[in-house]
Amino acid sequence: MIKLYIATALVISFSAPAFAGHCPRDVKRIDEAIPMTTELTAEQLAEIMTLRDEGEMLHGSGSHGDSLSVLHAALLLLGIEPH
Repeated sequence: MIKLYIATALVISFSAPAFAGHCPRDVKRIDEAIPMTTELTAEQLAEIMTLRDEGEMLHGSGSHGDSLSVLHAALLLLGIEPH
């Protein structure tokens, strides 16, 4: 059982840098898409910006998994498929 915990911890620690590098790319994709968007309401754009800012803050605090979830929600509202 201890080996399972160690293996899980290793997988998580090695995957964290991959998540970390993905967050800024998603923020950039959102920033690039917003000026091109014409069919969203002001309320929808405000929600997207709130999600974008929250995702950037979560990334800065090291919560990369949560950051990706929030940023992907913003991308979906923009009609962009997250990677």
